[in-house]
Amino acid sequence: MILVKIILLVILSLAFIIMAFMNKYKVLNKVLILFFFIIAVIFIIFPQQSDIVASVLGISTGANLAVYLSVSILFLVVSSLYAKQKRQERMITRLVRKRALDSFSKND
Repeated sequence: MILVKIILLVILSLAFIIMAFMNKYKVLNKVLILFFFIIAVIFIIFPQQSDIVASVLGISTGANLAVYLSVSILFLVVSSLYAKQKRQERMITRLVRKRALDSFSKND
């Protein structure tokens, strides 16, 4: 069991380091990443604490809490990526239109 905890902590630490030091993340995102990293480390080291938190929130077990949190976080990530993709799509459309109008006016 200790080997599993060590492996999870190493994977989580590497993911945190990679995400925290990428320049594209804003301060709020870095704070949220740090918060979830700390929570994950606490639940990995002290799994009983997740059961306590789950019971306070009215959830039967800590495992269910982990699943609910994971699904919620993934939903937020997917929503965020979708919104970002739509913004980029609009920006590309504007740029292509502007370039088309510029090249059309140069041909006249």
